[in-house]
Amino acid sequence: MAEKGKGRRVILADEWRGLVLLLMVFYHGCYDLVALFGVPLSWFYTGLGHTFQQFICISFILISGLCCRFSRSNLKRGAVAFGLAMALTLGTLIATPQVAIWFGVLHLLGVSMMLYPLLRPALDRLPRDV
Repeated sequence: MAEKGKGRRVILADEWRGLVLLLMVFYHGCYDLVALFGVPLSWFYTGLGHTFQQFICISFILISGLCCRFSRSNLKRGAVAFGLAMALTLGTLIATPQVAIWFGVLHLLGVSMMLYPLLRPALDRLPRDV
């Protein structure tokens, strides 16, 4: 860990999150090319493409969960994330109703961040070796 600002930061977590965010932007760009514009990306629907998508999704969820432990404003951040997710749902319903996003990763993260402050006391009581 290294000092940065008032709080302590986990530099590796910040770097991992940044890398996964870049990979997510790349993946979604490829998805848009394939699904919306019909660009044939041969790797996209292969096992490699699926593994790439799952790696990004799982990594992003795990790093977000880790960062919840260090944040003091999970409820507020969760409400913002969920609000953005609902705006995304509305936007996809209007723009591309055939592939509307009803409950995606951003919805999951928003709900999870809002639930974390309620569940943290119980989670803190779990044995450390679990």
